[in-house]
Amino acid sequence: MGQKIKIFIIDDTVTYRMIFTKAIEAIPEAELAGVATGGASALVKLKNAKPDLVLLDIHMPEMNGVETLKKIKEQDPGLPVIMVSGTSTRDADETIEALELGALDFIQKPQEGRSSQQNIEMLTQDICSRLKVISTEFQRDVVQAPKQKPTPSKKKITHAESPSTTAVDLVLIGVSTGGPQALRTIIPQLPKNLSVPVLIVQHMPPGFTQSLAEHLDTSTMLSVHEAHDGETIQNGSIYIAPGDFHMIVEESDCMLIRITQTEPVQSCRPSVDVLFESVSKLKNKSILSIILTGMGRDGTEGVRLLKKQINCYSISQDKDSCVVYGMPRALEAEALSDEVTPLDEIGSRIGEICQEGIPAMNLSQT
Repeated sequence: MGQKIKIFIIDDTVTYRMIFTKAIEAIPEAELAGVATGGASALVKLKNAKPDLVLLDIHMPEMNGVETLKKIKEQDPGLPVIMVSGTSTRDADETIEALELGALDFIQKPQEGRSSQQNIEMLTQDICSRLKVISTEFQRDVVQAPKQKPTPSKKKITHAESPSTTAVDLVLIGVSTGGPQALRTIIPQLPKNLSVPVLIVQHMPPGFTQSLAEHLDTSTMLSVHEAHDGETIQNGSIYIAPGDFHMIVEESDCMLIRITQTEPVQSCRPSVDVLFESVSKLKNKSILSIILTGMGRDGTEGVRLLKKQINCYSISQDKDSCVVYGMPRALEAEALSDEVTPLDEIGSRIGEICQEGIPAMNLSQT
């Protein structure tokens, strides 16, 4: 590929600075841009280092990770930052706050119960795999993307043009990298009298989806919570798939949520495709699907099944408002998106479509 991605490390612990350095050295596409032991010194060094990516520890003395992130974004709004988090509830809450403030993603420090060498190996592998993905898709879609004026949305279908409509039964949202910030934009825009359930798959490990749900719950009059196995799906409630579990929908006398830990799909658990496929098996349902920012193509096959088997209207987030334009791009490449919409308009569009209904679509699409 072209130039290497320059990565800057901010961590007050010498052990983790060493591990991060070794991980970066193991990635051919990356190189170390510099190291800082705290937020204040990092802000000075970053001006000269001019990195493409920052690894930022959540917990540091004097200026913690969230405070440092805010300063970095003031100094260089476009500089991508990956948070480095522990596994406690406090870590999860602060990580979600950082993601809502614009951090690109996060990685976890090793858990207790393993040897020091095992911890080093596992963390190194996790960093290497994450940065390898970022060095390809992220560099193409974010680091090198020129600033452009927003492109017009695809033509929206209106009732005047499509008088045959059906009421929305479920809103399904799939999202990955950049998700907490995107959801923090969308959820507060939803009308407080929304009479449709919303099911969300956000790619995240265990422990973090609970904090995400709690953060989002404070931003809306609607109820937002991490989904539980066997609960009845209620209108006006928002359900988030728990980390490391798939969320599916079953129907008997009512629609129920089931939480499973079957194999990951496209390396994802929870998986957008798994949720969407389960909903495609329901009878006589009309679905509004939303595919937001994220790496990869999770959700594309799920939308294809929804459109093939039941009534589905699909919205994808536009490129200019995505943190990483992977999942929406995959959907649009397969001509499965009915509408391409900027992030700041998606919440209001969900409200409009849920109020007005969706066009009766052709169920023979493949």
